[in-house]
Amino acid sequence: MRARPRKLVLCCLIAGTVIAPTAVRAATRAAAGTTPSGSYTDLLALFADWRTYEPPPLLNGAPDYTAATVARRRAGLETFRSRLAAFDTSTWPVEQRVDLELVRAELNGFDFDARVLQPWVRDPAFYATLWTEPSDTPSHEGPVPAGICDLWTYTFPLQPSDEAKLAAELRPIPAFLAQARTNLTGNARDLWTTGTATMRQQAADLADLEKRVAAAGPELRAAVAASRQATEGLVAWLDAQAPSKTGPSGIGKENYTWNLRHVHLVPLSWEEEVALLRRELARAHTALKLEEERNRGLPPLVPAADDAEYQRRANAAVTKLMTFVRERDFYPLRDDLDPALRAHLGAFVPLATRNFFAIAMHYDPLTLYTHATHWWDTARMQNEPHPSPVRRGATGAHAVPAVARAPAQSCGDGVTERASAAGGAG
Repeated sequence: MRARPRKLVLCCLIAGTVIAPTAVRAATRAAAGTTPSGSYTDLLALFADWRTYEPPPLLNGAPDYTAATVARRRAGLETFRSRLAAFDTSTWPVEQRVDLELVRAELNGFDFDARVLQPWVRDPAFYATLWTEPSDTPSHEGPVPAGICDLWTYTFPLQPSDEAKLAAELRPIPAFLAQARTNLTGNARDLWTTGTATMRQQAADLADLEKRVAAAGPELRAAVAASRQATEGLVAWLDAQAPSKTGPSGIGKENYTWNLRHVHLVPLSWEEEVALLRRELARAHTALKLEEERNRGLPPLVPAADDAEYQRRANAAVTKLMTFVRERDFYPLRDDLDPALRAHLGAFVPLATRNFFAIAMHYDPLTLYTHATHWWDTARMQNEPHPSPVRRGATGAHAVPAVARAPAQSCGDGVTERASAAGGAG
């Protein structure tokens, strides 16, 4: 029964982060001569203004992340911070005070990206805007620019209206990648190397898309071809620049801790996170050895040999997991839980191209499905939108991923532990 205590601790940590600084901020307002004011309705108006401001302006039809524009927009952030500091939340209910802190965290995220992370300067992967599959988080994982094209949302063959929409989403890519050659002045070798691979994958995805739209109208075909050519050109440029990239990719412990506390609202330090991870790694190794001992008389697992076998195992794993959850009664059951998992069963992958997750899933899909309960939270966000506009809109570029993801992580860990203890993953 470990999942519930973890959630309780998480909620206490977040609540402490939100509520404890109230007196400090009141003193700050007094020192600055700021008159406390504003209602929750005013906060929602501020949030709407912020979300209008957050996306960058366009440059040649593409999002503008040039140095001058980023600096100007970061300076404009102070207007929103001043408005936020003027609120007196002493009489607000906790849920409204939490919303204010989520808005503050978004502003901090914007500042952190502009001041420290700077993915448009350091990471070529930032310029990958074609996404071929969904993420199990509320939004895309990692720093992403404005103007993403979620190809996975389209159904092929395309209707004329979808052709026009897709062409419009792809059309900014050449200008955006031309801008990348000016913006990418960082010296983070690991980010450069992995980001180049990401862009190389986008080129391959666009080449595949060209085949899928071969019978489409000329505007879409031209947009796809131009995007592919621009991506291939950027990859060649990135490869040529790679030998000069020799610096570290990390941001430093101090910056990491600031991000944890002020963007993710996790009141821990880098050192404390490392201690927790080392403890969890030791627990994982111990649990693995105990399972190996418990199952030492069983024959070795055999991976799925083809897609039919993989799908049979995958569906059986979801059925087993849902039965386990229902019988143990430790997670609120909803009608969308089962279909949320079955919509993301995965598929057979040849051995030579399996990544870490695929290797495990071909032996036993249940090992990942107990973690994939993130899809439950995503389904709930879609089917039961939160009444708060701040939380309902928690998919902005600088929204707080830890707040959205941590409860799901806690639930997933709890399911894994219990299923394993009960022999559910054996």
